[in-house]
Amino acid sequence: MGVFSWIVAAGAAAGGYYCYRRLQGMEQEIRDEQKKSPDPPEPEEIKSGSAGDSGGQERAIVSSLATQLVFLAQAEPGILQTELYRRFPGENRRTLQELLRQLADEGRLRREKVKSSFRIYADR
Repeated sequence: MGVFSWIVAAGAAAGGYYCYRRLQGMEQEIRDEQKKSPDPPEPEEIKSGSAGDSGGQERAIVSSLATQLVFLAQAEPGILQTELYRRFPGENRRTLQELLRQLADEGRLRREKVKSSFRIYADR
């Protein structure tokens, strides 16, 4: 029974190492793809009335984010909404969803349902 246990342990260790190396390879492929894809545009400088006007700053940030989303939809028509979450990792998903819905309601973007996501197009 002792030899069998060693064989099983060695097989489990070899399988674990194999899976670890495969995951490393996948991670490297993802990083390479991210390097190839264009970065989202830099946020515009916040322009608000006074230093104490935090509401103005928040509106400027949202406006800048809206501008970036429209620009990205123009640069990459049909980009998936789930891809936008990866492009804007510092933004809350709910905030992005609400902003995309608002931009669609305003007619600046068009959203087409695709499975559990949306394809985003810029309406010019």
